Amino acid sequence: MKLVPIKPVWLKLKALSRLKKILLSIFLSFSFVIALLTSLMVTQVGSHWVVRTLADKANVQLGALQGNLITGLDIANVDFKKDELSLHAEKVSFRWQPLGLFYTAVSVQSLSAENIKIHLPPSKNEPDPENYQWPSLAQPVRVKLQSFNLRNINIYQGDTLIPITALQGNLSLGTFHLRTSDLKLTNSQASLQLNGSMGLRYPYDLDLDSQWVFNNGVKASDKYVGQ
Repeated sequence: MKLVPIKPVWLKLKALSRLKKILLSIFLSFSFVIALLTSLMVTQVGSHWVVRTLADKANVQLGALQGNLITGLDIANVDFKKDELSLHAEKVSFRWQPLGLFYTAVSVQSLSAENIKIHLPPSKNEPDPENYQWPSLAQPVRVKLQSFNLRNINIYQGDTLIPITALQGNLSLGTFHLRTSDLKLTNSQASLQLNGSMGLRYPYDLDLDSQWVFNNGVKASDKYVGQ
């Protein structure tokens, strides 16, 4: 009969016990972090603290907040300014599915805002450099915006004003393409509807179907339609 040394067996049991303690500590720590994040996202107080903290870091000013990060938020107004670029929007509201983040995807069910003012820096009449590197528009996560409705948009650049009555539709940003369907832009004189996709890397290939209407007066003969 062969005897097994007691000391090596005891050392193995001790190492196994230590490994169990380490795994248990990791599991408990992970559970605590998940519970903390969930409590922050579910409650209005926690959600508002997270949103305002992130907004302060991005130099964004927020008005009154309603809702939470699980179901969605309503923001009275949003303001951002950096150098000659500024943005103002009112009644900003979004609804999303945060579980999509576990699959590296951002799924927004709806986004709306109104009274949007965008001030762009003045254009510079400078020639493009010879070795200009066209940027990639691809993002590390996939973004799906099922429905958006932006109303009363004014874009300013110097003395130029571009008024837009509404911008509506849906967008899907993938790894290689930006896709849209029923994207509709309207103002007092014209409307444009787009369906299709655009590449996210140079030369930004376009595959679009469009329909447009231009009304230059009150008469029917002043109305132009094309696609």
